[in-house]
This record gives sequence, C-alpha cells and structure tokens, in this order.
Amino acid sequence: MRKKWHGQEIQKTDLITRFESSDEMLSQVGDLLTEAPVTNALMLGILEKNKGRERTEQELYWTVVGIEDTLVMMMSGLYIILYATGDEEALFSAAIHALIDERIPFPGIVGPKDTCDLFKASYEMISKKSMRIGMNQRIYQTSSSSYQPIDGVTLDLLTDADIPGLVPWMEDFVRIAGEHTTPEGARARLAEKIRDHKLYGLKHQGRIVSMAAKERPFMDMITVSYVYTPVSLRNQGYATTCVGMLTELLLRSYRLVTLYTDLSNPTSNSIYQKIGYRPVIDSVVYLT
Repeated sequence: MRKKWHGQEIQKTDLITRFESSDEMLSQVGDLLTEAPVTNALMLGILEKNKGRERTEQELYWTVVGIEDTLVMMMSGLYIILYATGDEEALFSAAIHALIDERIPFPGIVGPKDTCDLFKASYEMISKKSMRIGMNQRIYQTSSSSYQPIDGVTLDLLTDADIPGLVPWMEDFVRIAGEHTTPEGARARLAEKIRDHKLYGLKHQGRIVSMAAKERPFMDMITVSYVYTPVSLRNQGYATTCVGMLTELLLRSYRLVTLYTDLSNPTSNSIYQKIGYRPVIDSVVYLT
C-alpha cells in the first residue's frame, strides 16, 4: 500500500518503508540517525551527497519499524549500511525476507558490530547461506589535532597532473579495503576526488609521500578517508603528519572529524590516537 508522509507518497509493505530518494529518507529518519552522528557518519554523509535526485535501481533506502525499535538500511555503492536502535529480531527477519524475495543482490553489509552480528545470524538462518568477515573496523572522532610536524612538508590539494603516479596507490588502497579495481577504475576514482577538491597530498621537498581525502560532510561533521602511504615510505611519520595536518585544516570549518580504521592494523590505530582521535564504536564488514 502507499502512505502519505509530509505530503509525499511513500511505499510501505508490512514493516518496511521504502523511500524513493535520500531526501525522503532524511526527512523521516534524519533525526534518529543524528542521535548517534558519528556512528552513522557513513550513512548520513552518503544521504547528504545523494540529495536532490531520485534513487537509481542499484540504490536502496529502507526503514523497518517494529514494536519498539527501528532498523535503517541503505545501499548506495558497494554494501548495505545498517543502523538499528535495538535487537528486535522481527526487524532483521523482515528485511532479509524482503531482500531474498525481491532478489536484491548485495555483496555485504557494514555497520555497528552488534547490529551486523544480528543481521548476519538472521541471514544465515533464513537463507541457509553463510556470511564471512570482510573487515573489523573502529570508528574514531576528534575535535582537536596534535601531531609532530616534519620539516620541509606541505599539505596540498592534488591535481590531475598527480594522477599517473597515484594510480598504484589507489589500487593498493582499494585492495586493502577489500574491494577490487583496475588501473582505469583507480584513475577514475582519483580524477573524481581531485575534481571535487577532496584529495590532499603530503609533499616532502616537493615529492608526494602520503595522501588523504576529506569525505561525506554532514552538518558540522566530516570524515577523513583514503589515507595511504606506499610501503617504501612508511615508518617515517608521513601518515601521522598527513592526517594531522588535514584534520587541523578541517577543524577550521567543522566541529568533528571522524575516520574508520582497520582493527587488524595496530599501527594506524595507534597513529590516529596520538593525533587526538578517540574510539567511538566498533564496526564490521560482513560479505555474502
């Protein structure tokens, strides 16, 4: 059936409400998501980015409302992003039955670990298929930046002229993140970040030695991502300085800066805490 909310017709089936755009979803559950803004920084940032257009066939904007709790689901990219206010089993069951019945493909899920664990258990019981771990993550936030600067370095927005040398960097970063790309895909991703003035390079004596990007601004919050230093240049403080300088720059315009880390990499987790980042919640990627 169809139900009118805020003068708009929204498709609703049983417990599930399907929104036709990120604008509709934000208008209905934005307040709920911003009750835990850092936990939901990924979802909020993508919803904000997608405002002003109808969803594509590859995108999904759902809420599943139960007796006491709500499950929020969205897909605009690789994985379904999850957030739940509780552990009401019926929410996860309804969502998974709908995904299976409607033959909606998804390679995995990402979200708070407790929520993803509940989804995984329900998915495996209903589908009789297993999900495997993709990455254990931790979400950090900071409102300050403290780092030891390196003499002779600058942090600069990168340009198209920098792309050829960064293609192997982007390929490796994507591989470590559990995705796959080609040199052409890496080049296109770099070009997009540079076109949108998001990608920064730490330069030491004029040479790019580390990179990082600003991503997904939402209200007074923004995320640091695409942090990468090639193996041959690691353990020289470049990543720490790159993230520290970018964080300091972003805090001139935003109250909070967030980032995700791979928990299997103790070095990066230690680096970020030295800069001033503090852990908020553990997140996980599960793959189908």
